[in-house]
Amino acid sequence: MRGAGALVVSLVALSCGGSDDKAREQAGSAGPTERSASRQAADTSGAPQVEAAYQARIDAAWRKAVVGESPVTTCAAVKGRAVVGPPGSATRALVACNIDIPARYFLTVVDRVEAGEKSCQDLMMEVTTKLPAMTMSADAFAEIARKGDAGGGDAETARAGAVLLRQAAAAGGGADDPRQAVKDRLRDRVTAVCPGEAGFILR
Repeated sequence: MRGAGALVVSLVALSCGGSDDKAREQAGSAGPTERSASRQAADTSGAPQVEAAYQARIDAAWRKAVVGESPVTTCAAVKGRAVVGPPGSATRALVACNIDIPARYFLTVVDRVEAGEKSCQDLMMEVTTKLPAMTMSADAFAEIARKGDAGGGDAETARAGAVLLRQAAAAGGGADDPRQAVKDRLRDRVTAVCPGEAGFILR
């Protein structure tokens, strides 16, 4: 379990910026879109259905994404637990944390842009700075493994994580290139709401 802890720390370290945005959200007054999102958050019927051992955390990450709070830390815990679980026991949960939940988070931001609460520039910044932290590719796990070989982490745990993500990719859902999969899900809405910035945001 120590290996999982090391991996979670590594994953959370990649999630720069989430806490500052949460503080800013809490500091401002709730607008109509935010209140609507809060009502949606009470119902997790839209959350991805995953393996039972991970459903509660996936539901929690989904609720955060719906109200525009970063789900990175919650999903980092999912990924850390998946590494030490039985092989293949978290395939759907990994796809959810790498694709479904980030896409839901950014769609919330798009909704706020459309409502006039944020700008297309804000959306561009969100995608540019947060998408890498929300999506963990097999190559990223492999990088942690290389650092572990050099004494900077748990290489065996990271290699196991890379295998899990490749299993998820083989099962479908675009997990092998989660960033592109998220952008593909955003394409229609971003193009409609921010046509001038869409080419940069989605490239």
